[in-house]
Amino acid sequence: MVATSKTVMLDRAFCQGARAMKEPVNGAKHIYITEYDLIRLRDLLVVAREYLSEKGEYLDELDNELEQASIVGPEEIPSDVVTMNSTVVLKALMGEQEFIYSLVFPAEAGVEQNKVSIISPMVHQ
Repeated sequence: MVATSKTVMLDRAFCQGARAMKEPVNGAKHIYITEYDLIRLRDLLVVAREYLSEKGEYLDELDNELEQASIVGPEEIPSDVVTMNSTVVLKALMGEQEFIYSLVFPAEAGVEQNKVSIISPMVHQ
C-alpha cells in the first residue's frame, strides 16, 4: 500500500491527539481496512498474543476494531482515513508544534524514523 499523509489537529497534549485521530468526525466511528491489511493484522495478533502478553489490552482493542471494520479495496478508503503506512502530521491547536509519525507494523517501527507500531500504547490511547 502506498503511504499517504494526513493532518490531525491537537488541542493540548500529544496523547489527546492520538485519541483525536480515533474520534469520529461526524458522530459514528467507522473503520475501513483492505483485505491485505486485515490478513496481516490478524496474523500479527496471533503472534503478538503469544509473545507480547503485556500488550493484551491493546491487542484486544485492535482485534475489536478489526471485527467492526468494513473490508474495502484500497481505492475505496476515504482520503481522511489513517491506514497502515500512512504518515500523519499532528499539529497543536495552541502553538506551532508539529509531530510527524507513520503508522506501521511492529517490525518496521522505530523512534528514530518516527514510525509508530499499530500495537503501540500511543496508538491506542
